[in-house]
Amino acid sequence: MKILSWNLGLTNDYYRYYVMGLTNYKPLSVYLISKFILNLDSEVDKESDDENNYDILFFQEIYEGFNQLKENIKHKYPYITYINSIGICIFSKYKMENICYKTFDKDLLNYITNVNNGFMMCYLPEIKTYVCNSHFSCDINMFCSNKEFFKLNNYLNTIKLIEGEKIIYGGDLNIKRDKFINYCNKLNIKPDLTNRSESYHHILPMNLDYILCKTNTSNKELKTDIIKTYESDHFPIVSKI
Repeated sequence: MKILSWNLGLTNDYYRYYVMGLTNYKPLSVYLISKFILNLDSEVDKESDDENNYDILFFQEIYEGFNQLKENIKHKYPYITYINSIGICIFSKYKMENICYKTFDKDLLNYITNVNNGFMMCYLPEIKTYVCNSHFSCDINMFCSNKEFFKLNNYLNTIKLIEGEKIIYGGDLNIKRDKFINYCNKLNIKPDLTNRSESYHHILPMNLDYILCKTNTSNKELKTDIIKTYESDHFPIVSKI
């Protein structure tokens, strides 16, 4: 099973152009994103290896263009949950049960762009897996406000996992790599020290996107790879379970 996480940058035109450096007309961006996802899955299908299928998609910063994206890829990913107010969604090949979503307090950039950040949680009973997609806030310098990772961790700790269950969580955490490792050490999460790829590539490249896995005996960052495609200021990241 593979998970893909990607900040799509589908927000207001002013922010896309002046902050993200994105110039494509948004409907064209959605078309190209959809084509990328379907082509990626088609290449995997040719391998005839179920273990390599992209089963779960975490998308962040999709405040606009969701309906078009859904229509384009729902034949591959029929189970969909979307929270417009925080601009995140999950597409899945497995049936999902919605559990909750949480909105974080606004920071300065949220007020400027008139958007919210937060996380959403679903459960996939067929594979005994919780999935949690997150988009953390950032300040003007694009560094994370330091309390949201701890809020998410506290929420995840309230879920009582039984044997065989796991939580796949992550997304655009807006945390630089060195801070992420520091937080992991404080929260007893095992980071993958080989993950050094820069998922954010505009102006000042850095690692801001992560995928983690929690069970009743461990909590660790998963090995991730990036795929270079330029319809957003973030590259998609992928992990295999």
